[in-house]
Amino acid sequence: MVAPWRRRALALLSITLPAAAGVMGLSWLGAVALRRTRGLSRSLGVSTARYRALVESSPDGILIARGGVIEYANAAMARLVQLGGAAQLVGRRVDSLLDGSSARHPSDEFDGPPPGRAISVEHWLQPDRGVPIEVETVIADGAPG
Repeated sequence: MVAPWRRRALALLSITLPAAAGVMGLSWLGAVALRRTRGLSRSLGVSTARYRALVESSPDGILIARGGVIEYANAAMARLVQLGGAAQLVGRRVDSLLDGSSARHPSDEFDGPPPGRAISVEHWLQPDRGVPIEVETVIADGAPG
């Protein structure tokens, strides 16, 4: 016959061993998930840096606007409108860059095309100094697709 203290010890052991194994298993899964998350974060950081370098070094003027207000412009865009730096464009309305004498004023198109689409618009850009420049603008939906 098994002593009562041994029965209690076995009962306690039968509960604590599986619980400890479960905790260790969850800890291992958490460590694996954390490693994967860190790897994805590094990959995303590399992709973001590559994208930023591509946009910054582009000879084409690039700007990002929401609701017709400029949120970002690269250096080439600042050169195109003859401003000292791209930061001077941030916060301005896109239509403030357009020549007001254009027969077709596409400022409403700068709110963006339908999701997943891009549109091409030709218009005249008015630099801060000098004569208007005819440009073609490709306006793309910025939502991830």
